[in-house]
Amino acid sequence: MNTNPSGFQLCTGTAAAGPCVAGPGDIKAGALQLTAGQINWNQAPGINGGAIFPSGSDTSTLKCATDRLCGIQAVNPNIRDAYVTNWSLDIQRAITNNISLDVGYVGNHATKLWGINEENNVPVGTGWTGTTSTSGTLATCFSSFGTAKISCSPSTAKIQGARPFNTAFPYFSNIYLLSNYYESNYNGLQMTLTQRPTHGLSYTIGFSFAHALDDATNDWSGQPSGQDPSNPQLEYSNSGFDIRKRLTATITYALPGRKGFAQTFEGWKVTSIVGISSALPWGVIQPQTAENASGTSQFLDRWNFYGNPDDFSGTKAASVPFFPGTVKVAGTAGTCGVGKQCFVPNPALPAACTSASAALDQPGNQIGTASLYNWGCFVNGSTVMIPPALGTYGNMTRNTFRGNGLHIWDFSVIKEYKMTERFGAEFRFEVFNLLNQTQYANPQFNGPGGNDPWTSPGQFGTALATPDVSNNNPSIGSGAARTVQVGMKLSF
Repeated sequence: MNTNPSGFQLCTGTAAAGPCVAGPGDIKAGALQLTAGQINWNQAPGINGGAIFPSGSDTSTLKCATDRLCGIQAVNPNIRDAYVTNWSLDIQRAITNNISLDVGYVGNHATKLWGINEENNVPVGTGWTGTTSTSGTLATCFSSFGTAKISCSPSTAKIQGARPFNTAFPYFSNIYLLSNYYESNYNGLQMTLTQRPTHGLSYTIGFSFAHALDDATNDWSGQPSGQDPSNPQLEYSNSGFDIRKRLTATITYALPGRKGFAQTFEGWKVTSIVGISSALPWGVIQPQTAENASGTSQFLDRWNFYGNPDDFSGTKAASVPFFPGTVKVAGTAGTCGVGKQCFVPNPALPAACTSASAALDQPGNQIGTASLYNWGCFVNGSTVMIPPALGTYGNMTRNTFRGNGLHIWDFSVIKEYKMTERFGAEFRFEVFNLLNQTQYANPQFNGPGGNDPWTSPGQFGTALATPDVSNNNPSIGSGAARTVQVGMKLSF
């Protein structure tokens, strides 16, 4: 209720025209944002005159109107609970009296998962309708070379006018519906080799080979996860936690001992843990910014990708090479004028970028070239990533690339003391990340930067922190630098 405009009267027409007056047949609408102090659930006399919601004539609160659009969230009245099905087949085999092998197949399928989708969206390209490179908005794009950097924006009036519910609710922009949009799948081969203590040696070696897919990895939130609300199933791709291969080995060896002074030569153990994981996936996403190549209202446009995803994967602290679409030069008589600063097409743009963007152009309508000049491109080897042509969606799916994987070796030395039959002690010297190998987080954990080609192209593909810090879990053993720990445990 704090975020939905359902509390009080709307402004007839525009809010700037005067005080809010409910017109004939108008429903009660609400503010774009209502704080806890404005929602008077206890109907205290000193707030809102004792009413729960502010008055429609209260000009101190931003009202919904045709010039102050409100977004709203709704719930499908026929929403269903999600279904999750699990199945497995496991085979265990004793190889020797002390060694056993366990091989299992594990499956998981979920349907009717809850998600948010936009139900008041417009067809792709709506904001650019009726414009060409020689007239309208696109003409402004191409004529802006000179004193200002090229900047293209679709028509917000066309977008609002084309919304399905605009006739009935002209003061609503996005209508986010919570419903059963999504599904997920997991299939994994899991193997474990175990040796119980034999001559002081014991170990457990586990390996998994799996694939996880879904439409949206995170729990549902306040906005859609995909660029095309008309087909949310296009988001079905690698899950955000899809680790294809993972090896974990733990080995403990109890050194042979002999009786001596103060148990000096007995009770010693060494143990080692090795963890190797393949990389998590990540993909291009656009935060809620002003960039709107598709000419819709989602601001979640993906780019066009041509080539091998491996060329953009596992870059560690480096970024994917970026080439801006325009550069600033000193003006001449033939450009924007002597003594001025001009933005012109970047002469260093790779031919792969210009040819790929030109292929998206239409006769008399350079929608691909305009996008290239606006947002630049990324090239590594023979692989190219260019922005979507104006009025279109990009061809990329979710989680196209891979991060850097995890490789950790931990080691410890343990000394046990037996004081009495009921009392003992254990001294531990432990080293985490023994080789002090740098671990790189997934670029998608960098926030706006590592996977945002629109506003942070210079950081695209970069890992800016270790995995533990990126996950807000700066603890030993999860990706931090080498750490030494000494401890004592008493048992009784």
